[in-house]
Amino acid sequence: METWLPSPPPPPQKPRSGRRTLILWVVLLVFFIALYNLFQPSGPTRPDRLAEPATIGFGWWAMIAAGLVGAALPAALLWWQFSRGRSFNALQAPALEQLGDGNYARAADMFGEVARSFRGRLNYHAVAAFNQGYALVRAGDSAAAAGVLIGVERTPSLGTSGVRELAAFELARAFAIGGDVDKAAVWIAASRDRMGVVDQQMNRARFHAVEVLVLCRQAKLTEALALCEREWARLETYLPIRQMRELCLLRAFALASTSSPREAGAADAWLRWHQGMPAGSLAWMYPHWPELAAFAASKGLA
Repeated sequence: METWLPSPPPPPQKPRSGRRTLILWVVLLVFFIALYNLFQPSGPTRPDRLAEPATIGFGWWAMIAAGLVGAALPAALLWWQFSRGRSFNALQAPALEQLGDGNYARAADMFGEVARSFRGRLNYHAVAAFNQGYALVRAGDSAAAAGVLIGVERTPSLGTSGVRELAAFELARAFAIGGDVDKAAVWIAASRDRMGVVDQQMNRARFHAVEVLVLCRQAKLTEALALCEREWARLETYLPIRQMRELCLLRAFALASTSSPREAGAADAWLRWHQGMPAGSLAWMYPHWPELAAFAASKGLA
């Protein structure tokens, strides 16, 4: 199997039947009754003698100890995985500042250092590695980003399912920006299948934003414009301004590429979102996409 393919989503769990639940309760009740009787004195008790205290053999003590250890080990593992949250947030803060300032390459390096520091804690490691992949895409290194994000997507699911869902979005974006539209299509389909009920509206907006990019990269510009028309209110509501500027550039590009010369000026309305932007802030979208680069250059954005 190709290393870039998404892991299949887990099969949906069947709801438990009432009969199975009843049987489970009966078994537990029988077990506790038997355990209770085990600790009671056995044999007849003479009235002229004091009842002797019940004793528990070594085997039972060993079973009780094993049960306690069996309960303590998962608790210790969970504590280990989710401890040091304050330290993790403090270490990530400078990298998040660099990301907000648009210093993507520096942010990617810093997120990578944080991810390595938390390699043993899967949930924190996955979050930092996802941020590293996100920054690498916008630093123009979509190939390195794809490698990092595939690692996130394959992290064992211990509090990381939400990060793995976001990683599927970014993998579709990384492959689309890199020009591999087939892999981008695989990952956009995977992200559609993995969308959960938590933060559903936000994730739908994220999904449609990447879907517009993939459609444009596949030269399905009419479909991309139709999707923008249909979902623009949701996109404006839930996405940050930086990502809306990416979408406005794509919408203007699709309009200019599909309109007649008389209607070509319609694209300029969507480029007003880019007024005041630093020059080259969307340069990460151009290296492997010559048509978009030529359009951006013609509008003074490259």
